[in-house]
Amino acid sequence: MHRYRCIGELRGLVGYGLELIVRARLGEVELNETLDGLWEVLINIDYALQQAEKVHKNAGCKCPIALGN
Repeated sequence: MHRYRCIGELRGLVGYGLELIVRARLGEVELNETLDGLWEVLINIDYALQQAEKVHKNAGCKCPIALGN
């Protein structure tokens, strides 16, 4: 169940990041604002991946999304 919630969250974050890029290319958002937004997206994706890895590790499963650090 958590895996599906995590995947949905990741898709939402990626979608938001892509939306920021499109809006910047259309001139609707300044470059610095876009970079700040993309930074936030990447931080949130990293956090979601870490949480998913912990859940799978605690459940004794091999995490399908390995961070490889």
